[in-house]
Amino acid sequence: MRIFLTGASSPLGELVVPRLAATHDVVALARSSRAAELAERRGARVVLGSIEEPSSWGDDARQADAVVHLAGMRFAEAVAAHVGDLQPLTVIGSASARNPAHPLSSALRLTEEALRVRKPRALVVLRPTMIYGATGDKTMRLLARAIARVPAVPRFIGGGRVQPVFADDVADAIFATVGHTGRLEADLGGPAAVRLGELVFELARLLDRRVIPIPVPVLALTRLSAIASRIQTSRGLHALDMLRHDRAVTTPDGGVVEHTPIPLRDGLTIAVGRYRAAGTL
Repeated sequence: MRIFLTGASSPLGELVVPRLAATHDVVALARSSRAAELAERRGARVVLGSIEEPSSWGDDARQADAVVHLAGMRFAEAVAAHVGDLQPLTVIGSASARNPAHPLSSALRLTEEALRVRKPRALVVLRPTMIYGATGDKTMRLLARAIARVPAVPRFIGGGRVQPVFADDVADAIFATVGHTGRLEADLGGPAAVRLGELVFELARLLDRRVIPIPVPVLALTRLSAIASRIQTSRGLHALDMLRHDRAVTTPDGGVVEHTPIPLRDGLTIAVGRYRAAGTL
C-alpha cells in the first residue's frame, strides 16, 4: 500500500514512519532539507513542500492508497481538501478537543467539525493525550531533563490531571487504522490519569533524584510561567503551562488496538532509557 504522510520528522514520526515503511511504501512531505533527511532516515521517500502549498504535494496525496496526517489538527482540513471522498485519511488530533476545561477545546472542536464536513467518509481521527517515549517528545522529556539537572525536587501539589500515553501505543493505533474505509474516532490515553506530583516522583526515582517535602503549588508555578512567556516564548514554558489543564480521557484507547496501553511506570522506564541513549535528556 502506498501511504502519503505528513509530520514524518516529528517526534511521533520517529516511531510511526519506520513501522509503516517496513510493510508499505511511504511518501512523506518535508518542508526543509533537515526534515527531508530525517524522513529518509526513517524509511520514507520524500516530497519537498509545505502543507500551505498543495501544488507541491497534492498529486502525491491523491495517488496514495491512504493518507496519514501527523502534522496537527490545524492543517487537517487543508489535507482533507486534497484527498478523494473514499480515500482513507487518518488524522492525529488532540484529546484536548474532548475536554471543555481546556483553553484550546472550542477551537479544536470547530476544526474537527469542519474536517468531518470536508471528509464525511473514510476518516479516522485519533486523539492522543500527552504523548511520551519518543526521543524528541516535548513535555515529558523536558520535565525529565529539568529533574536530571538538580540534586532534589520539591513535592508538587495540584495541577491538572494528565493521562500520558506511550508513543509506541499511539504508533500501534495508527498502524491498526491506516487504510480504514469507514468512520472512526477514538481518544488515546494511558491506563490511568495522574497529576504532576506523581509524574515528578516517578521520574525522580528513575533519575536517582530525591523528592524533598517542600510543597509547591502547580497553579502558582504556571502563573509564573505565563508571566515569563509574555517576555519570551519557549517550548519549556508552554509545556509547563499545559500542566495546569486536565488532559485526561474517559475512554483510553477506544478499543483501537487489542493490547492494553503500557502502564506509566513501565513506559517511563523505557522513555528515560531512550532519552539517555539519544542524548536528549
